[in-house]
Amino acid sequence: AILTKEQVIGIYMHRKSETVSSSAVAAMFNVNPKTVRDIWNRRTWAEQTQHLWDDGEEPVMRSRRRQIKFWRASASSSAGSDSDGDT
Repeated sequence: AILTKEQVIGIYMHRKSETVSSSAVAAMFNVNPKTVRDIWNRRTWAEQTQHLWDDGEEPVMRSRRRQIKFWRASASSSAGSDSDGDT
């Protein structure tokens, strides 16, 4: 199922509920619980939910983006190497 921005915001709004699990939210929106957790953890749809983040969450996302860029750069630079390290 393809989600709309409105559905993603609805899923994100359930994030802080202590009584609703990702499985329950997934059933409400007819998606996989992992999809819900990815939205809650800002792995996906981050731009669409950013206006709902707490004050402390923005710096965490900047740090995560730097880690992802570093990982991608490392992966692409080692992709051309042989198993013994020679290029």
